[in-house]
Amino acid sequence: MSHNHHHELEAAMNNVPEPDPIQQARTRADFLAAAHHLREEANAAPVDTHPRLISRPRLGQGVWLSAAVLILVLLAGTLIYLDQASQPTNAVQTELIAGGGAGGLTQSSTPPPVPSDGPAITAANADALLPVSTVGRGRLSGVVYASWEHTLVAYGNGIRLYDAGTFEERQYFSSGTFIFGAAPSPDGRLLATANHDGTVHIVDLADGSILHELPASDEAVFEVAFSPDGQMVAARSGWDEPSVYVWDTTSGRELLVLTHESHSGSNAVSTLLFSPDSTMLATAGVESIWQTEGGAGTTSEFAVVLWDIPSGDKIATLLGPERVIKDIDFSPDGQNLAAASDDGYVHVWWAGRNGADQRDTDQTLVDQRGPNRDFIPQMGGLTYSPDGKWIVSTHYDAQVRVWNTETYELHDLFSEMQPDSPWQLFRTSVDIDFLETENVVMITDWTGKAQFWEFADGQAVAAPRVFDSGSKNIISVDFDSERTRVASAAGSDGAAVWSLDQMAPIAELQGESPTRLIGESSVGYVYSASFHPTRNLVVLGTNSSAITPNKSVVLWDLDTGEWEFLEEVPYATSYAAYNTVFSHSGDYLLVAGNARSVRVFDVASREVAHELEVEMPPNYSPQIFDAEFSPDDSLVAFINLDRSVYLWDLATGEQRPPLNSHSRTVLALAFSPDGLLASTDTQHVHLWDVASGQELAVLRTHANAEDLVFSPDGRLLVVAGSDGIEIWEVASRELIAAYEPPDGYGHQAVAFSPDSSLMVTVNRAGTMTFWAPQ
Repeated sequence: MSHNHHHELEAAMNNVPEPDPIQQARTRADFLAAAHHLREEANAAPVDTHPRLISRPRLGQGVWLSAAVLILVLLAGTLIYLDQASQPTNAVQTELIAGGGAGGLTQSSTPPPVPSDGPAITAANADALLPVSTVGRGRLSGVVYASWEHTLVAYGNGIRLYDAGTFEERQYFSSGTFIFGAAPSPDGRLLATANHDGTVHIVDLADGSILHELPASDEAVFEVAFSPDGQMVAARSGWDEPSVYVWDTTSGRELLVLTHESHSGSNAVSTLLFSPDSTMLATAGVESIWQTEGGAGTTSEFAVVLWDIPSGDKIATLLGPERVIKDIDFSPDGQNLAAASDDGYVHVWWAGRNGADQRDTDQTLVDQRGPNRDFIPQMGGLTYSPDGKWIVSTHYDAQVRVWNTETYELHDLFSEMQPDSPWQLFRTSVDIDFLETENVVMITDWTGKAQFWEFADGQAVAAPRVFDSGSKNIISVDFDSERTRVASAAGSDGAAVWSLDQMAPIAELQGESPTRLIGESSVGYVYSASFHPTRNLVVLGTNSSAITPNKSVVLWDLDTGEWEFLEEVPYATSYAAYNTVFSHSGDYLLVAGNARSVRVFDVASREVAHELEVEMPPNYSPQIFDAEFSPDDSLVAFINLDRSVYLWDLATGEQRPPLNSHSRTVLALAFSPDGLLASTDTQHVHLWDVASGQELAVLRTHANAEDLVFSPDGRLLVVAGSDGIEIWEVASRELIAAYEPPDGYGHQAVAFSPDSSLMVTVNRAGTMTFWAPQ
């Protein structure tokens, strides 16, 4: 089983501003067809005018919960009847989303426990699996403030409403598609959401009604913005063909489609915002600029473009930033526009409709208070204060800076700004804004955390209030040998052990633990969590800690609750253990990461028993993402972000010839109990005879594979990816079952229980789903 996942690691290391961006919206044709059919049947009877997002009732609402369960049973039965040939429907978490009117299946507030026993998953029943429980709140993208009833809205894997004063959770709505961005209406009653499935939803926060479902793109939508007059909503969407859309919020009618000179990629349109008078839309990104100096032609520049609303005419192009523009904001009077760029500067332009000759003037703000006057910390986000006197900006050095808009000089530095996780708050795109009803600056990240700083005269006047939604972005999972628990790694959210009979965490590493220590460094991430085969012990693969330099492997004793750092890598400046797994005997521990060696530790002595220096081209960055023991513990197989699988003979200490017929980068590998090796390069799964190095078969997969695992008896091979799950019979090399993602968001990890009665998948929204035969 793969305990690490290429796209998560790549995003963490390369600071991708979008949380796990998806290149194409995932296929949901069969599911949506059933949804349309159900909706047409429902329209024959009196129904509510607007669809509702799935509402999870609070504890104590027994009547509503009973009604929800009854509706769940009826709808689940109808859906199975309508589409028996299609994939089984997730009766726990799936909901129906369709344009102009949609309903959905409910998700209970407490996930049901999985069956304590049941038949094994075999070739005979592999096409009849059902998701029996979905666990975990999943990943969030961020938090916004809605003035209606003083509400905090956390969004991502659903929508969660909190009281902004007490932080008490009020309601949960299941959205059925991951939400990358959200924006409240000016009165705070509505929420526009930018969705992974290529739509924009206008949601009534009072009851979860979807007032409009606006189709934007065949790709994901990443950001939305309401106009200050509440009459329009704009969104940026797409990856290969990015566009900006503007709709009328009353009718849902599309008003404009704007493009950035056909540029593609994540930076083509990076952010957008309406002017305070709602007559202009500002979009930041990459723009083609026509120039004649030195010969006619075009050059690509980072710029902010001002568009006239409603004509869609381009008013001006504001130049100056040399790197990605992370955030923009208009001054309250609309006369100026500020931009936060990864070049480390705050750029300020005159942006009024008069005096166009001044519009391209770029005033840049530079901090010179650091020990190195040439150092300019990169930007996260910015906002104007409500009175327009200050610009507040966040930076990658975990500091918040306040700038005077009259002198353009640094006024204040939040020197005590030390969040629990600087990586999450300041190494990714950060939202920062003032609460409309209070003189409080709110700094949020895309993990559902926020800090609230009281602000007066350009200074922070008190320590911050800290909000944490408690979401966990699970990225990998492992069963214990007794089939009673699973261990999960959750990136910056640490690690947890879950009870299968309670469907709740029974042990977590949080607070004064390795999670906190790691969080105080410049990184902070837990990549893998694996059980020891015979002892009550879990090993975690993490990033290095600033407090304990270059140590990244954590041994967690579940009997005592104590933990210890194991590994020290003296030759690595910032080591990350992407994969940590015990041998089948339990005597050894395999560690692989971003170093030029793979290490095997003796568990009893905590000493290195074997170390392989990996041969790599000069100046090549080592990234060993997956490594596994063979069934007899004599071999280690690993992958290195290229098109080969490498084999290391522990008895001789030598490398065997690599297995290298892959057409793309190898993302995951797995050993079968009888010694076969499977490897995947997204589009194909290769089966190898390890003893001879012979390739036995190449299976064409349509799952967009990211992980794979053999069943405990070796007869089945499960391939999991962003486009679904495939189950192959190993002996016949035949595909015997395929399941589209039940929640429309795809899978990044898969594991079998030791008795084969359960299969667990981890989706890209960070939740676990358990599957069992009907």
